[in-house]
Amino acid sequence: MDLLAHRHLRAGHDYLLLGKSSLDGGVRSAHRLGHLHLAMIVRNRRGFVLLEIMLGVMVFALGVLALGRSLSNCVVAESARQETERARLALANRMAEVEADEISTEKKPERRT
Repeated sequence: MDLLAHRHLRAGHDYLLLGKSSLDGGVRSAHRLGHLHLAMIVRNRRGFVLLEIMLGVMVFALGVLALGRSLSNCVVAESARQETERARLALANRMAEVEADEISTEKKPERRT
């Protein structure tokens, strides 16, 4: 109720002035300049908040890109590991065949025709 007695209504961060008598014209213009300054501060603050949000989104996007790159590297490393494991198993099987004398290790004489 105190705000109504001083003839101010608050709307968000801005103040709305109600009509005043012509006797306080000088006070009114000074008061309006104060509200203009307050409106500029609010506008600057909104711009700063927008800049903060844009910077935050940019940092988040860079993090997501880095995470995607590391995931891609993990997939490539896993593929290389699986290929190496297959080669190791193939060589282990071949060595087991040699040890079991299933495969001859002696050189065969070359046939001449």
